[in-house]
Amino acid sequence: MEKIHFHFLLFLLLLTTFRVAAQINPEHSFSSTGFSTQFAVTENETFFYNAEIENNTFYIFHEDYSIYKIINYTPPGSYYLFWVYLLSDHLFNTDDMFEFIFVYINSSGHYQMKIFNENMTLVKDLGEAISAQIIHTQDGYKLMTSYYTYNSGIQATEFTNQVYSVPGELYVSDNPAFNPNHNEVPAAFPNPAGKIINLPYHLNSGETAEMLIVDNQGNLVLRKSVYGGFDHIRLDVSNFTPGTYYYRVNNTSKPFIVGN
Repeated sequence: MEKIHFHFLLFLLLLTTFRVAAQINPEHSFSSTGFSTQFAVTENETFFYNAEIENNTFYIFHEDYSIYKIINYTPPGSYYLFWVYLLSDHLFNTDDMFEFIFVYINSSGHYQMKIFNENMTLVKDLGEAISAQIIHTQDGYKLMTSYYTYNSGIQATEFTNQVYSVPGELYVSDNPAFNPNHNEVPAAFPNPAGKIINLPYHLNSGETAEMLIVDNQGNLVLRKSVYGGFDHIRLDVSNFTPGTYYYRVNNTSKPFIVGN
């Protein structure tokens, strides 16, 4: 009986040790001045990537967090990097280099979208599109880009899509560049803003919600209705007191700054 009791206590001790060892622990942290770090899945490895907008540098990291490549880029004219889409190695062509989509924006809210390889060689100019996604069809993979036109410079009133065929494919369908459930909301732009700021959000098609804008003390400043047919609004903040604000749609909250 004592032997059974001892073995039972030993089992509990081992179980407790296993539970402690199986805890979720911090492994690595990324920081950037561009956008939240994203990841891409290839046949052999997962890669992470982010950007430092202030010094025009794009970083690609190995799965072990070591640097794969540091890419220096030159934005066109008065534009700066707004977002990066679809880092992949066999999607836009069949060679072994990475390709990716850069979206640039200027202070007037105009965009330029371009596909580059990791040597910053231009693969395709996609015009003034703002967003991109990959669709897996029976006829292969398609690239779909989105364009907006505006009424009085404030609210997007027309939504246009352009579909392109691509020669390659993504390695797995759960790559975040492909996954339709990957709903990372970009940061507000330009940020800080003095007159017009773009506030991105995510809603399903046909869904409506309320956007709440509060100041740094939590006081309600503005309430607006938003619609899932678009993915951002343009807000005139010229009458806002300079400072930090937050906008919230459903369970997602993002900061923005109003400058002088």
